This record gives sequence, structure tokens and C-alpha cells, in this order.
Amino acid sequence: IVAYKDEKDWINMGDTYTFKFSLFLDDLVKVTKSTKEIFGYFKGTGRTTGSITIEAPDRSSVTPSIGVKTQDKIQKFTVDPLGNITEIKQETRVPLTNIKSNKQLLADRKAKREQRS
Repeated sequence: IVAYKDEKDWINMGDTYTFKFSLFLDDLVKVTKSTKEIFGYFKGTGRTTGSITIEAPDRSSVTPSIGVKTQDKIQKFTVDPLGNITEIKQETRVPLTNIKSNKQLLADRKAKREQRS
């Protein structure tokens, strides 16, 4: 994401880049810039501003408009059933053609309901 630029002007993530992970709603993340760390749940992306929003783990506060391009490090974590937190170092990239939009998921659910009727 490049702030205030049309999507066609964004940097293409080709073979010269290393894919680390995808971010989805409520993924646990830590964003680090210098000595400041923000740890919490990913709540969304600001495509226009090139930023993300993170909510505190206890849901007590929200930090909006964290510019992703200017951060030193962005890490993703998983939490097991016992509450142990582990960093996700690398994920397999899922092709965008395999990811359905919320609109498509809702349409699929509606079609299944109609088939049962």
C-alpha cells in the first residue's frame, strides 16, 4: 500500500520480494518503530492513507492510522488454546483467486439457503 496513490501506482510484489504473511481481521500483530511497540489485534486497513488499525489485546483502546511503510518491523502471532503466543515467521501465500470477498461469501450462503428451500 502506498499512501495517497492509485492502486496502479503501488509497488508490484514480484519475485524480488519475500512474502511473510497475510493479515486478516483479528490477527494478533506487533508493529515496531524505533523503541515504540504497538501490540494487539489487526482491525483493518486504510487503503487511502497506507495505514492499519490495531486494537489492544484487552480491547481497551484502538490505535488508528499506523503507517505500514514507515515501520521498522511488523510481526504476526498465533495464540494456541492454552494462551501461548508464538510468532509466525513465514506463511504460504494464498493466491488472491482463492480468497473470496465478503460479498461473494454472502452470495454463496444465500444460494445455499435457496437450494435448501
